[in-house]
Amino acid sequence: MKSFKGAAHCWSDVMHNPTWDEMRKRSEPVAGKGGGNDPALANAQKMRGAAKSEGPAKSRKGDRVSWKYGKGTYSGTCINDSCSRARTENGKVKILPKNRK
Repeated sequence: MKSFKGAAHCWSDVMHNPTWDEMRKRSEPVAGKGGGNDPALANAQKMRGAAKSEGPAKSRKGDRVSWKYGKGTYSGTCINDSCSRARTENGKVKILPKNRK
């Protein structure tokens, strides 16, 4: 049995000594006391915004699109859900460049 009387919730004599107690006193105003991961999780969600579930991506099949190639601007109709391919007005299938921002 240990002779050191630690906190009621554990037998750790390392984390419940005067040095660690002093460290906790300095960090409590910033980190908060107790609560486990709940305060950190709430802060992280506040900082980045809660993830929004929008469901599956909307199909762009059949939408009209235009793209630039060389000096010209061309247009066509999407032929797949992700709109990575389009059919031009004269019937050719073109592979579209990825969206650049």
